[in-house]
Amino acid sequence: MLAYVFWHIPASSAQRDEYERLLIGFHETLAAHAPQGFRRSFVNRVEKAPWIGAGAAAYEDWYIVENSAALDGLNDAAVSGPRKAPHDLVASFAASGAAGLYRLKSGSLDEMKFACHAWWFSKPAGSYDAFFQQLRPLTERPQTNLWMRQMVLSAGPEFCLRSTAELKVAPNPGAIHCPVQVIHPA
Repeated sequence: MLAYVFWHIPASSAQRDEYERLLIGFHETLAAHAPQGFRRSFVNRVEKAPWIGAGAAAYEDWYIVENSAALDGLNDAAVSGPRKAPHDLVASFAASGAAGLYRLKSGSLDEMKFACHAWWFSKPAGSYDAFFQQLRPLTERPQTNLWMRQMVLSAGPEFCLRSTAELKVAPNPGAIHCPVQVIHPA
């Protein structure tokens, strides 16, 4: 399972409530007219993500797809058919954006709709096997999932650990904690 993650910041002239309403409208239209391979989407308001807007409040859209083949369909469908007008409307209020591709490494999608904490980090020197073993006490917690960047297609760090609870121990010393507020689905 893959997630196309799109971070964006509304233009300074955009009103937050209106931007969120338009954003949710687009996601609802996408769900109602889903392209092949699209599973669901999530929208979060995030803080402290330095790779977008120098850490200013931003939005984070997670588009969950079955596999990489579904990305072409999602890319084309987002800006065509019944999704075109809602997409273009909310996009007209956006100031900037960045994106990445992540694969679910542990946990399930059920945690996504309740996660209010995200830790973004990179793997320290050493093997991936040893690193995943080191992360196991965190990744085996209930209501926690781990995502790994694919093909270095992102400005964001290599890993994202999402959880409903704030962790007492960071995944690694350089981890960036980004508070998350779920916007959609409500």
